Amino acid sequence: MEIRLVAALATAALVVSAVALPGTGQAAPPPSGTTYTNPITDPFSDTYADPAVIRGKDGWWYLYATSDPLVTGGPFGNMHVAKSRDLATWEYVGTIFDDENKPAWAADASYFWAPDIRYVDGQYVMYYTVTDTAANPDPWDYTIGVATAPTPTGPWTDSGGPVLDPRPAPGGGYLNTIDPALFADDDGSRYLYFGGFNGGIWVTELDETGTRAVGEPTRVTVADRYEGAFVVKRDGWYYLMGSSANCCSGPVTGYSVYTGRSRSPLGPFTDHEGVGMNESRVGGTLVVAQNGNTWIGVGHHAVFSDVSGQDWMLYHGIDRDDPWLNEPGGVNRRPTLLDRLDWIDGWPVVNAGAGPSEGAQTAPVAASELGIVSADPASGHALRRITGTLTRGTD
Repeated sequence: MEIRLVAALATAALVVSAVALPGTGQAAPPPSGTTYTNPITDPFSDTYADPAVIRGKDGWWYLYATSDPLVTGGPFGNMHVAKSRDLATWEYVGTIFDDENKPAWAADASYFWAPDIRYVDGQYVMYYTVTDTAANPDPWDYTIGVATAPTPTGPWTDSGGPVLDPRPAPGGGYLNTIDPALFADDDGSRYLYFGGFNGGIWVTELDETGTRAVGEPTRVTVADRYEGAFVVKRDGWYYLMGSSANCCSGPVTGYSVYTGRSRSPLGPFTDHEGVGMNESRVGGTLVVAQNGNTWIGVGHHAVFSDVSGQDWMLYHGIDRDDPWLNEPGGVNRRPTLLDRLDWIDGWPVVNAGAGPSEGAQTAPVAASELGIVSADPASGHALRRITGTLTRGTD
């Protein structure tokens, strides 16, 4: 019997190591066994706080940070982006905004904090904190902005206004409408979590464009305990993770990450003992805290999965022996740390409870060793077209 084959066949069984990608301008993925050492941003910065990460369609990973100076004595940048092929070695790319493209509705003195990066409807979407708007004469009228871009490095176009208006506080001033985190549910509904110690963490639904809040926000934590929200869904549970204690007190910083879970993205979120995160006797199950080594003040995190399916946490921390930038005064050194996120008895915990790591660690699996480029799977040598005949002999 003769069967004619005209098919595109993967040669996966024959590939035992990374391959070159001729004509693509991209390096081959790293070999297995790659290691990293915290902080992963040390080669290019002294501080890289409030990290967020995404894998671009070009195969690179992109790491974003808040608007601190990168190095001691350096200028405040309007948020930052770096990139990596292997999640272990990073190179700095530049800022998100400059004087030409920063939001016109933000006051000149405004800072831009805590970027949250996603890929939605064919474009990269970044939510971020605006600390001061031009609409109000009072400073620190915090709110959330959003910008879009065709690539992970821009150019970024702001939506033209806040996602939701600044929220006046009952006693004067404004509630902390800060630290945005998008969550897209399985049915396509989009939820934006935001807020902090002055007012609590809240969640609001977004319109179909993802640029404006709709309906009334729901408070999901007490007013003075958590900030830096991040939500993941696992086994039908929504896990709300938030950072607690002061982020930025140098050598006495006690920042840590806690979590609660719910069957609804709107809560209520309860910890492993059933105590709610929005109760006066506030709940929260510990995810990561300082453990006695170099790293203190560990928090404001993002969660991602590597290409093997293993979960990881990015977060900033403070070296207890080197907590401050020399210039400008009062700014903490908060470089980015990376560690494995394990799930034990239904709850997330960093390094199976060991906490922030020191020394060489096995890196995430950042790419397939087949060298497949997601935007062009048939490029390179990983996939090739085979034409021929298959003949089965007869007895």
